[in-house]
Amino acid sequence: GLPLCETAELLGHFGIPCWQCLEGDES
Repeated sequence: GLPLCETAELLGHFGIPCWQCLEGDES
């Protein structure tokens, strides 16, 4: 249930990196 890259990018503004989506979405 990892966030989409678009969502993760928005979360990045709050200090949450986008590696979560990159690790799970790209696989």
